[in-house]
Amino acid sequence: MNIKSFSVLIIVTVVVVIAAISLTQTEITPTKKGKLFPKLATTIDQVKTVAVKTNAETITMVRDENWNWQMQEKQNYPVATDKVNNLLLAMTELTILETKTTNPELYQKIGVEDISTQGSQSVLLTLQADSNALASLIVGNSQAAKIDSSRNEIYVRKPDDKQVWLTLGKLSVEKNPTDWLERQIVDIENNIVRQVNISNGEDISLFKDTPDDEEFQLADLPANGKVKMPYVLKNIATTLSNLEFDDVIAADTLELKFEITAVFTTFDGLEVTMQIAKQDEKNYAVFVAKFNSEAVLADSKKSDTDEKPDVNKNVVDLNAKFSNWVYELSDYKVDDLTKTHAELIEIIEPEEELATPTTASSEAPITSDNLSMPFTIQD
Repeated sequence: MNIKSFSVLIIVTVVVVIAAISLTQTEITPTKKGKLFPKLATTIDQVKTVAVKTNAETITMVRDENWNWQMQEKQNYPVATDKVNNLLLAMTELTILETKTTNPELYQKIGVEDISTQGSQSVLLTLQADSNALASLIVGNSQAAKIDSSRNEIYVRKPDDKQVWLTLGKLSVEKNPTDWLERQIVDIENNIVRQVNISNGEDISLFKDTPDDEEFQLADLPANGKVKMPYVLKNIATTLSNLEFDDVIAADTLELKFEITAVFTTFDGLEVTMQIAKQDEKNYAVFVAKFNSEAVLADSKKSDTDEKPDVNKNVVDLNAKFSNWVYELSDYKVDDLTKTHAELIEIIEPEEELATPTTASSEAPITSDNLSMPFTIQD
């Protein structure tokens, strides 16, 4: 081989190697590290709207000047502020682990397809300041992180980018609107409930004489009656303890016929009236609060500056929450309020007077009837 041919061979070899390297680099994208939204932490306080969209739902949460959040689709009902704040923080901390596919045919497998795709399970999350989007992300499948079990590995993709990223973080996006709402209606522990008066076709009243009483008593209990299941009375008194709704509806959108009224009164004079209507197989409830000075336990009455102002403030706060809303409740939260007297009490039948037992020498014949009755053996 002459020098000219050898030089040509070297040139051809170099060209082939360069081409091979070039092809390899177009197929493998170098892994990037760091925050997915590196500048978001400095602008997060500008977020005024958080939008969560799926194939079936649109959830729009808007912040007011006091950093309280409301949901537009629920007539601006209050959103749980801590849930939104946790979401915002998680977005700022979302960290890239590695790059994944850019092939749209693989998007649905890892849950990062466009939400408009038929059968899509992905979530489009957008943080917006006025009319400007600060961050937008399609959130896909996730699993517990191998390097940190307190966080997840999450597949994500920016809507205008084909690149899918595997990220590390605590980002969790609820798809159900009610899961974002402040779902607690009221919280009154049963140990401070003094009396419950129920009207459900009958008038039923249960009460305690003092807060230290272990069990509730049933009013108008017959002389030969007893409470069948005392725990049911306690369940009734516990109705307003951490009571949460399944859904909430603006009151002016429903016409309801109330079938049950229950008035819960505490030892410090708080009185909450709950009215329940059954419609379309759902339980709808409305509430109103007031201060009942006559209900205050005599021993607990102090100066006018002690208990009453707190209760009055509680009344104002509760009515501000209750006003203009109807709450949908699960069956198990209202079933005990439908019980009748007959279901709550047990009638004790008087014992029959026992006949005087006889000896074998008695004139009375021994029959099968005699043997079936209790008797004692005499000496």
